[in-house]
Amino acid sequence: MEQVLKRNSLRKNFNWNFIGNLIYAATQWGLIIVMTRFGNVEMVGVFSLGLAVTGPIIMFTNLQLRTVQATTQDKSFHFSEFLAVRILANIIFCFILFTLIFASDYKGYTVVIICLVAVSKIVESLSDLAYGLFQQKERMELIAKSTIMRGISSLFIVFIIVYFTNNLIAALIGLIICWFLVLIFYDIKNVYRFSMKFRPVFKKKEIISIIKLSLPLGIVVMIVSLNTNLPKILIENMIDAEALGYFASISYLVFVGSKFINSIGNAMLPRLAILYEKGNKKNYNKYLLILVSISAMIGMFLTLASYFGGEYILYVIYGSEFVSYRNLFVLIMVYGTFNYISYSLIVGLNAMRKFKIQPYLGIIWLTISAISLLLLIPEYGLIGAAWSLIIYSVSRISTVCIVLYLNLKSKKI
Repeated sequence: MEQVLKRNSLRKNFNWNFIGNLIYAATQWGLIIVMTRFGNVEMVGVFSLGLAVTGPIIMFTNLQLRTVQATTQDKSFHFSEFLAVRILANIIFCFILFTLIFASDYKGYTVVIICLVAVSKIVESLSDLAYGLFQQKERMELIAKSTIMRGISSLFIVFIIVYFTNNLIAALIGLIICWFLVLIFYDIKNVYRFSMKFRPVFKKKEIISIIKLSLPLGIVVMIVSLNTNLPKILIENMIDAEALGYFASISYLVFVGSKFINSIGNAMLPRLAILYEKGNKKNYNKYLLILVSISAMIGMFLTLASYFGGEYILYVIYGSEFVSYRNLFVLIMVYGTFNYISYSLIVGLNAMRKFKIQPYLGIIWLTISAISLLLLIPEYGLIGAAWSLIIYSVSRISTVCIVLYLNLKSKKI
């Protein structure tokens, strides 16, 4: 029988989310800085390529089960059934990735890096499933502590290995080991606190039901990931790995801010879902507006910082060779502002459980992004890639706003 554990307050969940995501974002950013400072820009480029290739696939096969778990307030599905779906999805992930690698012309070293990144993503996906349970129960401190441990341990081991060996392969193996140990000795242990076992139960009917419910989310996050990673893939293909290293390093600054936004969004998601389900549009709109406003303010602050102090910031963080990329830095921060706002709006859409419409929105975003990338990168290089990200994020905001408005208008109080 499931233990009755008191749900945390929204404030406590946000505080834990903020601390956990801030530290984790800093440590993941630290990985890029370590590779840049003690390795080289090409190392960052190959690592970023591994993330770009595996990202869209794992995002699709993950099916955003964490969101489905967090917004499931009844007993229609059990954790063990979600775990069964995740295991089957990871098998599919490996098959798709190996097929893609086989059909590509990547060299042996690059293939090894991509495969190691893939293994880390599989381990992360299992922790993510536990996070879905913790989020559903509004016990975000369990997620925060896990991400802090994963972040600090992996940064430490990668720093040691890169500093002494300059070997990215060994560094990624060390990262995988750290994440696996956290999964075994912390995440799975805490799953048992809810009187649940970290064992899959393969029930055909339930598995099919979960896949049907979550497949639209899997498609849309894959498209979102493609939109994020397509510029990196095309930059590596159209320019070179060094250019990708510069672009990826600067773009990672957006990721740091997004972790703060994610912490608020993850804390608010279950509450927004309850408010919408009860027809409390006033408070639903209030919380969503707060989330969007905070996102916009953070984005504008980062954009102003990049505009007035971009050269100094890049010099301090990455070194003198990055100073000439100040204009790229500003444009990427503008993209970050729109990206934070669009993410906040999508949290509101997920709270409505409007999953089926999202793949259609994603196709619109991907089409706009692909066209702008193919037109702008050949002509303007990295600056063109940044402008394409801005165009893509603006299209997300406009389309999601329309869907939110129509659903709120039709929702009965």
